[in-house]
Order: sequence, then structure tokens, then C-alpha cells
Amino acid sequence: SGGADVSSIMYGQWPSGKLKVITPLRDKQEVEIVNHIIKNRRIPVLGICRGMQILNIAYGGSLYQDLESNGFSCHLLNMYPRDHETHTVTPCETSIISGIFGNREIGVNSFHHQAIKDIGKGLKATALSCDNVIEAVEDCREDDFLVGIQWHPEGMPDDTKQQEILKVFIDSCKKNNN
Repeated sequence: SGGADVSSIMYGQWPSGKLKVITPLRDKQEVEIVNHIIKNRRIPVLGICRGMQILNIAYGGSLYQDLESNGFSCHLLNMYPRDHETHTVTPCETSIISGIFGNREIGVNSFHHQAIKDIGKGLKATALSCDNVIEAVEDCREDDFLVGIQWHPEGMPDDTKQQEILKVFIDSCKKNNN
């Protein structure tokens, strides 16, 4: 969950001057791990922030290297405490995210300036921000728990709905272990 920017070389783009710190070895390792999971489909996955971006790249998608320079609102709102809601997202119908939150706007925290541009093949968008940034993705196959979210529910420990995402993930891991 979270971390440095993902190198644009991972998704076939020349780096822009808007990229911040990158960790090429971590990028490569994480994409390889996700590719292994996709291939074997035996491990539940919850990708948080950078983790969602890595999921998308492993599925063949790309990222906006910087949201603001691509005409979106600022989503890098690290002037707020981690447990503070900074904007809303709306879950799409019939998704794990809508099963947790319903189909209503939910408040999330936001600490990213990269986001999904082209969604990877085999993923579906399951939540959007008000400026149409993809804020959650899930594997199109409904039999496994593979979810990516752009916000940090672990940073919102007093929000019971945000903690429910983590509980559903943990329950999926327990069920998968039996």
C-alpha cells in the first residue's frame, strides 16, 4: 500500500517532469508478484493507492503521470491528516465496493497525483471521483477477491465503513486458506 510513484517506463510512456521519486526495482518486483497472482488465482489481493496502480499496470493498463497537468483536480492532499476525508467517490453498482458502501458517495482520504488512465484488460472500474478519476478497480471475474482502491482505509481507523474493506479482505483470506 502506498509508496513512490510508479515509473512510466513500466507502462510504455516516456517519463514526464511531473514524476516524483520512483523505485524501479520495487516497480518490477511488484508487477511480477501481481502477474504470478493473476496466473495462479489463489491469493486474495487488496491493492491500496500505489497497489491499485501496480494492479492496473500488471493487467496491461497505463497511468496518468500527473492528474493536475492532465486537467483533473488535485488529489495529492497530503496537507490533511491521514484520517481526514478529502473528497468523495461513488461506487459503481454490483461490485465488492458497492456491497460494502452501497451505491452512495463515500468520503475518502487522498494522497496521490497518479491514477489510472487506460484500465487494464480484465479489470473493471468500480468507483469514480467527482472528476471521473478511477478510484477503485476489481477483477472482472467475480469468483476471486482482487480489489484495488486509490485511497487509504488503513489511515481512517475510526471510520467503520472504511475498516469494513479491510475486514472483507481478511475474511476472504481466511476463506481462501481453508
